[in-house]
Amino acid sequence: ANYLLLALYFQKKEFDKFREQLNQFINNKSYDPYLYIIKAKFELYNNNPEAAKVLFSQALKYNRQHIAALAGLAELAYKDHGYSLSRLYYQQIITIDNSTIDAYLALSNMAEEEADLLSAENYLKQNYQNNKGDIGNEIKALTALVKFFDKHKMAAKKALIAKDALNNKPDNLLILS
Repeated sequence: ANYLLLALYFQKKEFDKFREQLNQFINNKSYDPYLYIIKAKFELYNNNPEAAKVLFSQALKYNRQHIAALAGLAELAYKDHGYSLSRLYYQQIITIDNSTIDAYLALSNMAEEEADLLSAENYLKQNYQNNKGDIGNEIKALTALVKFFDKHKMAAKKALIAKDALNNKPDNLLILS
């Protein structure tokens, strides 16, 4: 109910009420990492990345393995050109949940920006392997890998991964498409 009330205030753009209510919830339940993440996202919405960084870190004090907080810190580090720190956060996310697609995509993008195509490809392959069985995530991972192969003109690798996907699920319309 607390989160719905916050969402309602935000949706109606009643930001003063949103801020006031959020601060009250934090004062009453200061151990809830989601409240700090919501406040961090609000700070990002208001273009205040330093405050967001502090709030994401605060959320991690209550849950060291909170993926949303780690992702927020990783994204902020990346935007500040702290690629090694960003990479560490994303790798920590994968350690917690090895099927987190966004972490693999970010790691692959960073490797690609550094002209390390082998690492970029390996992150995308790991992503695909770790998401087999969850058809929604598997399709997202497969699509990212195929786009990478297209972008870098790797037709043979694209054909192999398509063959693998079709062998695993020959009747799935999403895989066929």
